[in-house]
Amino acid sequence: QQKSLLLLDSQLKWDCVQEIPIDVGPKFYRYDSIEHLVGADVANLRESDVAVVSVDQVELEEMRNHPKVDDPKGNIFDSKVDQLRRTGVSVQIRDSPSKNVSEEKDDCSRESPVMEHDPPRALLERYLDV
Repeated sequence: QQKSLLLLDSQLKWDCVQEIPIDVGPKFYRYDSIEHLVGADVANLRESDVAVVSVDQVELEEMRNHPKVDDPKGNIFDSKVDQLRRTGVSVQIRDSPSKNVSEEKDDCSRESPVMEHDPPRALLERYLDV
């Protein structure tokens, strides 16, 4: 989520007269699969950023243990993870459910709500009821 410092003018009914982008602190990146990370441009990730990669552990182990000559995804995945870690990015590899296994949901499970990330100006307008 992009953050900004908003400069407001009280004499103009608190209108935003300037928006100054703020780029501090770690950023969080989520990759849904091995293919997603392999195809991603990771050049913009920097030290202290966090990358969470959800992978099917069975698929990852198969790619590492039985690499296909025509499909080097396993090697590319491992080299990207190593590259990110050498840069200082915290890489978390999490297990995702296998695509081949049918997933049974119990009655208590609920999907997490989708959060909207408004730009700062829209958030301010919604808050002030403008």
